[in-house]
Amino acid sequence: MNNTYTNRDFYLSAYLIASGLEMKSHTSSNGVTTFIFEDSDTVQEFVSNYYG
Repeated sequence: MNNTYTNRDFYLSAYLIASGLEMKSHTSSNGVTTFIFEDSDTVQEFVSNYYG
């Protein structure tokens, strides 16, 4: 079971970090960075608020 939330949106990731969430890791390939956070209801709520 994968308990991570991943995205490629720099500004969303900055918003999540500024909201107090910890980025667990990131990867970069061919100029595209993928940001990795531990998935939780809180992460999903912040993502919904960001795009809402």
